[in-house]
Amino acid sequence: MNIFIHELKSMISSSLWWILGLCALVLMFLTIYPAFLNDVEASKAIFANFPPAIRDAFGLSLDTLFTFSGFYSFTLTYTTLAAAVQGMNIGLSLLSKENRMKTMDFLLTKPVTRGSVFIGKLAAALVILSMTTIVLVAFSISVAKVIEPELLDISLFVLLSCSIYFIQLWFLAIGMLASVVFRRLKSVLSTSLGIVFAFFIIGTLGEVIGDDKVRYITPFKYFDYIHAIDQGAYEIQYMILWGCVVILAICAAFAIYRRRDVHSVS
Repeated sequence: MNIFIHELKSMISSSLWWILGLCALVLMFLTIYPAFLNDVEASKAIFANFPPAIRDAFGLSLDTLFTFSGFYSFTLTYTTLAAAVQGMNIGLSLLSKENRMKTMDFLLTKPVTRGSVFIGKLAAALVILSMTTIVLVAFSISVAKVIEPELLDISLFVLLSCSIYFIQLWFLAIGMLASVVFRRLKSVLSTSLGIVFAFFIIGTLGEVIGDDKVRYITPFKYFDYIHAIDQGAYEIQYMILWGCVVILAICAAFAIYRRRDVHSVS
């Protein structure tokens, strides 16, 4: 419990800045929507000139883009990109900061096991990401109710927004695994940015070249917003894949963390 509380306190301040930044991003996108609808035909003509592969890469569906849910799903492409950096950043720093500061041996002199340290840290990270998603979804719904109160489908809005949490968890798990495998991390934030943008670019290139197999590589393509709008659910095979990656990555990180050598402060 002490590890959990300590980690939670250490992440609160930085997480508040992340939450404020994500809320500002959502506010910026949603307030554009009324102006976006001022000349629908002209906007459609512009987007229709884009190659289909480019439209798919950036989540531009002419069938749904000019509906509120469709426009929101388009903005989620970029909101989840920013949120993924937060998840990856937490994942990379969660298990590596004592190692980087060479204070792990001091931590383990306390009456705690490595397993309890890992679980406490993971629980704190899950609370932080859950808090981020809850605040962000509540804020997004509040803004949406002001902008388009009659067109807001709450259940669909929440379904689309939950992709933020799922993608953050994916990168949290991958970040935790990476932090125990690659132990010499000089800069957590720059590494987080590099990894997240690499996965985002892979997904974008996959759409451009029309290779559906790329969807299995990057979590940004696990959640098809157009499918979610049409069917009211995400694709089950990608949700299963998401769950497998998250569970396996966390279990592998746990196994390595329990057995790795400890750096001394000397």
